[in-house]
Amino acid sequence: MNKHTDNPNVQSYTCEAMAGEFAFHLLGERTQLMDSAVGEAEELLAKIEDRLSLYVEYSDTCRINRAKIGETILVSEEAIECLLQAFDASGRLNGKFHPFMGVAALTSKEQKQEVGRFLNLDEDVAFSEEPVISMDPEGNAIQKLREGPILDLGGIGKGFALDLLAAHFREWDFHGGLLDSAGSTFVAMDAPEGESGWNLEIGYGSSTRFITLAPNNALASSGELFQGTHVIDPISAKTKSPWLRSYAIAENGALADAASTASLLLDEQSLATISEANEPLSFALYSKTKSFSIGSFFATADSSENRVDTHLVVPCYRESKRLPIFLPELCQAIGDSGLRVNIQVVDDGSPGDEPEILEKFVTELRDTFPFVNQPLLLENNQGKGGAIRAGWDCGEDIDQLAFVDADGAVSATEVVRVLKEADSETVYLAVRSSDDSRNAERVLSRKIVARVFNWLIRARYDIHVTDTQCGFKVIPNSFYRSAREKLVQCGYAFDLELILSAQKNGCQIKTIPVEWKEISGGTTNLKDGLTFLKQLIKHSV
Repeated sequence: MNKHTDNPNVQSYTCEAMAGEFAFHLLGERTQLMDSAVGEAEELLAKIEDRLSLYVEYSDTCRINRAKIGETILVSEEAIECLLQAFDASGRLNGKFHPFMGVAALTSKEQKQEVGRFLNLDEDVAFSEEPVISMDPEGNAIQKLREGPILDLGGIGKGFALDLLAAHFREWDFHGGLLDSAGSTFVAMDAPEGESGWNLEIGYGSSTRFITLAPNNALASSGELFQGTHVIDPISAKTKSPWLRSYAIAENGALADAASTASLLLDEQSLATISEANEPLSFALYSKTKSFSIGSFFATADSSENRVDTHLVVPCYRESKRLPIFLPELCQAIGDSGLRVNIQVVDDGSPGDEPEILEKFVTELRDTFPFVNQPLLLENNQGKGGAIRAGWDCGEDIDQLAFVDADGAVSATEVVRVLKEADSETVYLAVRSSDDSRNAERVLSRKIVARVFNWLIRARYDIHVTDTQCGFKVIPNSFYRSAREKLVQCGYAFDLELILSAQKNGCQIKTIPVEWKEISGGTTNLKDGLTFLKQLIKHSV
């Protein structure tokens, strides 16, 4: 996501090329001169595609592929420069990016028929480090040394094209802008006045954040959504990767493109070694359960100034009416507080169009409050406890985890007050204050059930907490990770199981009174409470 495209001083143009959409976000007033520069940029893109594409019969790429052993052909300057950058990138990335992987890529993408009529595709060619071509850069000449491997510059071509486009716009005296290829590769030029760069969103699923891409840098992404399973190890020819999404930041688009692909095939130690040897090359990778980042860019971006301290989950089930009231208040209060918190909304398999309504609302809210993650939409209803754990699982590298009910019974002001007091080594249990009856407006049925709960809990478990069920708690992430596999309760019993586990693990537990107000429209009823009472009586929690 590019947060600057609504800036009135940024003019946006789009065009189709290289089987995707390119976007040019240029700083300045829209003038005839800017329109002319964009027109020539589109012509430049078409020329690059004609010369480099594997899918264009008479491109330089295909002419190289059809050449016979010993044959020398003349190619364009663009082809020579792209090849030089491709081989340079391959050397920097331990060979995990390689430009002669065309057969494997076409086979994986089921696109062999598209080029088979003008290329001979030999699927039996094993990978070899023996060179396929030799180059004479000064003479723009290529000599074929062996046949079989197919040149495919698709893994670097779009970033390479963006680099040429940036140079083109500077020649036209347009120095500010952000250039984008299919939402997967970005090249940053000068930023808007008062900004240090261009704000872009990275991450996977609900674990996302904004970073600032400084001028004269590039960001590229690979993996699920972009390539799917089409990232192939040049040596093993396997497509499996432990990562689902990768990001690479480099000094140019071509290297960023190649590095984002190769990083999916590299282990963490190799990425660290490569990043150290090729500063400022930096990587961020994501799977469903963890993330990893390395390099000077992310060392700065992940410094204490930018670190998130608390991962706050808001579980929802049929909350399209109450959440739009509470969540903006919560976001505003956290934003004004200076707390380093991200908010994770989790829809617990709500029926009908509830998930779509919630997703649209939260997505729009993120434009104003970037610390709100993309909502997590669970396919099936798991119960409040299951929804909270699904949200907490997304906060692996954060010190503190918390949840607060979506109804707003605990106000945004109270949430901020408690979070300001909380440290990352203590379990904090909000309890509904009994000092002022106005602050604990509860229907009679819930009062009765709550009193029976508390009596049974004290009798059964030796827990001296006056209110185990208040919908706001804060816990250390270290405790949660150690106890995660043993936490199984998904309904009313979730809170009690969490407290019992914290007590068993020797955690310091502190109760904090909060103002609480009954909010109408909830889905919990007396029947749910009675089910929990039966569990307690059977001692099955």
